[in-house]
Amino acid sequence: MSVLDTLVGSLFWVVLLLLGVGLVAYAVDRVRNVRAILSTPTSDAGFVSTGRVELEGAVDARDTVETPFTGTDCVAYEWQVEEHDRDPGDALRDWDTLAQGGVTVPFAVGDGTGEALVDPVERGDGVDAEPPRDASTESEGWLSSGLPTDLDLPATDEIVVEAGEDPPERVAAFLAGRENRDRVHDEKRRFTERRLEDGTEVYVLGHAVDTGRGVAVENHRGERFVVSANSETRTALRNVGGGVLAFVVGVLLVVVSGWILLATAGVV
Repeated sequence: MSVLDTLVGSLFWVVLLLLGVGLVAYAVDRVRNVRAILSTPTSDAGFVSTGRVELEGAVDARDTVETPFTGTDCVAYEWQVEEHDRDPGDALRDWDTLAQGGVTVPFAVGDGTGEALVDPVERGDGVDAEPPRDASTESEGWLSSGLPTDLDLPATDEIVVEAGEDPPERVAAFLAGRENRDRVHDEKRRFTERRLEDGTEVYVLGHAVDTGRGVAVENHRGERFVVSANSETRTALRNVGGGVLAFVVGVLLVVVSGWILLATAGVV
C-alpha cells in the first residue's frame, strides 16, 4: 500500500472518529434536555415567573410569516432545497441539500389562565445587535436551517419537481430571487417546508425574563430551549430515544475507528 493510500485511509477513520465524538456529545446534550424537562414544574401561562419555566398550551399568533412554497401563514418555518443525483464514486442516487433556511416570529402560548410570549431567537445579556422581540428573524445555512435545534415544526409539505420540468408558481418565484437556482434543472429536485402553525398544542421549556412589557420565555444563551408539538412526557421520551441511539452509534464509531488508527500507527 502506498503512502498516499495510507494517508487517505487514515483520514477516513479520523472523520469517523470525529463523527463518533460528535454523536456522543449530542447524546449528552439530549440527557441535559431530559433532566431540564423532568425537573422543571409546569407553570400557568398567565402567571409566569422569571427563570427557567415550562408551559403547555396552544400557539396564539401575534404575528405571522408566509411560507415560500405553499403560502401558509405560521409563526415559524424552515425550507430546504435538495437535488437527487449521484456523487462521484457512488453507485446509487441520493438527495443532496443545495440550500436551507428558516424564519421565526415571536408568538404567545395560552392555556386558559392567560398567555405568555415565546421568542425563539437566541438571546444573551448585553448584546446590542439582537433584534427586537416583535420582529421576524431569518436565517440560512448549509448544515442546518439556522433555527433552534429543539424548535419542533410538525406540519410538513414536500414538492418534487422532475428533471426538466417547470416548478409550481410559488417555487419558481422563490428560485427567481436566489443565485444559481435555475427554474428548470437537469436533476430532480425536492422542495420541503416545515411549519409551526397558529393553534398548535405545544410544550415549551425556556428562560423567562421580564422585558418591561411583561414576561417573555426566551431562547436564552446557555439555557435549555424546547418547543415541542408533543406533551412533556413524549418530549422527554423522544429525547431519551434520540440520545440512546446517538450514544450507541457514537461509541461504536469511536472504538472501531480509534482502534484502526492506533493499529495503523503501530501502537497496538
